[in-house]
Amino acid sequence: MTETWLDKHTCDIYQLDGYKFVANNRVSGKKGGGVGIYINNDVIFTVCNEFTKSNNVIECIFVKITFMNNDNNESVLIGCVYRPPGSVISEFIKELTVILNMLECSKCTTQVLCGDYNLNLINCSAHKDTDNFLNLLYAYAYVPYITNPTQITNHSATLIDNFFVKSMSKNIESAIVYNGISDHFPILLKVSHNSYCNPTPKYSNMRVYDKDSIKKFIGSLEQINWHETVFIDENSINLEAHYNNFIKFL
Repeated sequence: MTETWLDKHTCDIYQLDGYKFVANNRVSGKKGGGVGIYINNDVIFTVCNEFTKSNNVIECIFVKITFMNNDNNESVLIGCVYRPPGSVISEFIKELTVILNMLECSKCTTQVLCGDYNLNLINCSAHKDTDNFLNLLYAYAYVPYITNPTQITNHSATLIDNFFVKSMSKNIESAIVYNGISDHFPILLKVSHNSYCNPTPKYSNMRVYDKDSIKKFIGSLEQINWHETVFIDENSINLEAHYNNFIKFL
């Protein structure tokens, strides 16, 4: 959630049953702003304070979620990011670059940046700062998953809310909820992670060519009565029987 408008006196008033709420409220003294994340009570998570910031150009909070799947503990890093409108975009990009550099050291298999960037991606080709912002995320392998407008009025349509995902998973789905609950449409992202299971071992046959195996092979051939099993009569040879006797010892 972005623009929570919460402070230290109101940060606990919007609780949802079954969820924990972690927030990073605006500390500049100005009204508005603030970011927060609701997390299911059954999920193991930690707040990543090293990535969390709140200043005049960026407000963000990050959590690391760990899924216990047998012997494979898979983790997902989720960041909620807000750029206050009117803030200097180049300074926002600098702050975001520092965070992205730090995230490079993260061992999380999936990383998601979600939020309201107040940068219209529809207009990126005509707006240099927006283009720089998008190219920065591409450079760090983050892909946007919302491609249609998220804020529509009678006179404009802008794409300023998004999920930027860095992941090897192919099971990612996104959606826009066309609902008047806010002047921004809610956006959704689903990342499916298959439960880890020990793979079925694969076996392959191979021949061992050493002195012992060659000696054993020769000894097995010497034990066969080739005359009885190979010759049908004095003038005919049973090639199939000859081959079968030979091959079974290979």
